[in-house]
Amino acid sequence: MDLARRGCGGSGGKVVLGLRNRLEAELRRHGAKRAFVICGRSVSQKTDLIKRIRGILGDAFAGLYDGMGKDTPLPDVLAA
Repeated sequence: MDLARRGCGGSGGKVVLGLRNRLEAELRRHGAKRAFVICGRSVSQKTDLIKRIRGILGDAFAGLYDGMGKDTPLPDVLAA
């Protein structure tokens, strides 16, 4: 999978390119074809990061859990 060729629908080219490269490297490092993103609600609702990640990953975006609380409480980890 060549994520570097996918568009992300946003500006900030250098940041997006860095994000794209990091996502692709992490998938390769883990031998994964898809990514499941875990974050807090503030990241998913107050930033465009998840939108950018979805745009970069395309079909490789497996899903999102955005209920992670501050300091990663065990019940949130188990829920994810």
